Amino acid sequence: MNPKIKAELEKIKSQWDALSQRDRIIVLCLLIIVPLALYAKLIALPLKENIDHLFKEKVQKEQELKRLQIAAIKIKKIREEYNKVKILSKEAEKLLPTKAEIASFLENIDRESEKFNVSVSEIKVLKEENKEIYKKIPLALKLEGNFNNIMLFIDSLRLKDKIITPTQIRLTKDKGYLRADCTLLTFRTLTEEEIKKLNQNKKKKRR
Repeated sequence: MNPKIKAELEKIKSQWDALSQRDRIIVLCLLIIVPLALYAKLIALPLKENIDHLFKEKVQKEQELKRLQIAAIKIKKIREEYNKVKILSKEAEKLLPTKAEIASFLENIDRESEKFNVSVSEIKVLKEENKEIYKKIPLALKLEGNFNNIMLFIDSLRLKDKIITPTQIRLTKDKGYLRADCTLLTFRTLTEEEIKKLNQNKKKKRR
């Protein structure tokens, strides 16, 4: 062994032997406690803090993932509903008259009534009502003729390819003729501009 190291060890031994029992216990405690304290401060506590941080991050990520999964389910449902509406819209386009067809119907109603020997004294469009993909259009007609002809004429309107439904018929006699005040209800698909305007109004209301 190196003489210097041996001398130092002898010196430490002599110092240790010179200590009282109480001092020896204190030194031993310090030799155990100080390294443990340093380990706790420099390694254990930072490690625990890091583990806690990682655990919190894990919980946050799991919650975020759950929110995204719920959002994905909602988006899927919205897409399914949108596809259903799209299909219904296409079906509606087949059944409902267009704006041009409504105008044509109003222009030609006199000609149609002549086939049944019924005269139209008045026709007007009442207040329209916008829906999601269509518009409700009530029509008011004043007709003159005999009972059978008026009923046949109204029935001919009802049996057209597009939806036209009589909702009210009020009959009165006038100078040997029968007068009928009728309300018809029809629908038409909205134009692209009308749908765009409707969506813009909805967005404004949400704000």
